[in-house]
Amino acid sequence: MRTLFFSLFILGFSLVSNAQATLTEADNNTSITIEKGERLIISLKNHGGTPYQWKMTDNGENVLVFEKEATRKEEQPKGAIPMTGTPYFTDYYFTGTNVGTGRVTLKLVSYSGEVAKTMQYSITVKEVGMQVVPAPILLGEENNGVTLSLSGTKEKGTFILVSLKNQSGTPFMWKVVSYNEEVTAFQTENRRTEEETAGGAYFTDFDLMVTGKKGVSELKFQLTSYAGEVEREISYTITVK
Repeated sequence: MRTLFFSLFILGFSLVSNAQATLTEADNNTSITIEKGERLIISLKNHGGTPYQWKMTDNGENVLVFEKEATRKEEQPKGAIPMTGTPYFTDYYFTGTNVGTGRVTLKLVSYSGEVAKTMQYSITVKEVGMQVVPAPILLGEENNGVTLSLSGTKEKGTFILVSLKNQSGTPFMWKVVSYNEEVTAFQTENRRTEEETAGGAYFTDFDLMVTGKKGVSELKFQLTSYAGEVEREISYTITVK
């Protein structure tokens, strides 16, 4: 079994607590923390004259309110002659509304549906003035079988976000079947769609929180049919020292 020793610095998570937070392509696959009522802007670059446009597929609606989408031209040197394909930005504006952790996903998609890029951000919203907690740990099917070794003092209050993919139109759904409540307290379960198309894939996100108590929590999830048939099983071991 593989063992992963997690450090917030190694993972490259960033924490933001200013009145306004801005994310770009350079922040892809990172996590930030904002306060309730704080504005978040995600600014993504594109080039005119191409068949690609940014499309939001996850809007973090469980913790954010999406305000608006706006485009702006990239500033050009004085006297520059406008040319076809001049870069521009698409800015997405959000406000933090609910305490918790959500995900925003944007894809650069062509008219024919081809995806050239995918940007994904994990957003944690906290109460105003509350001490900033560590950025969440993200787990998926690709992490099946791993053991996370955490510090009870350092990682107390850390959210563990388990995101498991499923296909619409099937009788199977992901469910959590075991965990140690004293070590990892279960918080919420949310379903989010990957694409805005009928019959598309979707994710079930399970939020758990590290309590700070020492011990081991075996997280186990099963893809189960309505009749109780188990098609797949995913497990993680959380060791808190």
